[in-house]
Amino acid sequence: MIDTKNSQLDMEKAMKIADKYEIEKLTEDFELIKNESQNFKIYVLFIGSFSVGKSALLNRLIGKNILEESQAPETAIATELYNSTEEYMVLNKKDNSRQIITSKLTDEEISNSKYIEHYVLSENIEKLSDYTVVDTPGFDSGIERHNKALIQYIGKGTAYVLVIDVEKGTISKSVLDFINEISGYDSDIVVALNKCDKKIPEDISKIKKGIEGTLNRNFFTQIPVIETSIFDDDISDKLVNLINKFDPYELYEKKVVSIFRDKITILLNALTTIKKNQNFDEED
Repeated sequence: MIDTKNSQLDMEKAMKIADKYEIEKLTEDFELIKNESQNFKIYVLFIGSFSVGKSALLNRLIGKNILEESQAPETAIATELYNSTEEYMVLNKKDNSRQIITSKLTDEEISNSKYIEHYVLSENIEKLSDYTVVDTPGFDSGIERHNKALIQYIGKGTAYVLVIDVEKGTISKSVLDFINEISGYDSDIVVALNKCDKKIPEDISKIKKGIEGTLNRNFFTQIPVIETSIFDDDISDKLVNLINKFDPYELYEKKVVSIFRDKITILLNALTTIKKNQNFDEED
């Protein structure tokens, strides 16, 4: 787990200073940042269009078929994965209540929920305890509930594994638009070129280079592209290594500490102004 103790002590000090000099807005800001630090999680979202194989890949990561594959858009919902000795689900409903479920979900339960917490006994999920892995609905479904499911994660301590079907041979406009949206939040992203068992190596290489070129031209940065297939003997290890490349401390720095530093600069400027006013000579 990320050790945020020292950062939170600094936030408490800053909050006390802002409170002492009655800088109310900064006191509120520091309190919000401290709460963000205390509740900080690293979400690794598996995203992509429908039928690209996100859930199938995650089932290989888990080590058993827990997530429903090839599900219809109407029954898809964001699902967070947690390791547990007991297997069950928790529905997080639209009215903010929570309900434990041990059987198959009904369509009504899904439509009334924001997301699911799925607790599974999995060695790999336990290895990835610094992360919360999330299976998401396809973002090109046109279903408003799916857009809301993704929006709730954007801007948090989030990293993305974008899954693309190699049989499509290219990267779609909807995918490019989504990357453009999340890149504004300085998010980490890698691309998994999936279903590579369906193409010969030469074709895969051409498609991979084409996608890398498209990403580079659109975002002026090198986004890693890896090849995956559920039939790879080492697919679970490959996914674990892929997720572990997202540095927890780096994401914490981006999402929490950098914002805290910006507020500290504002606090120092405010204190400098207060000091100057204290030394002000009225006669002069």
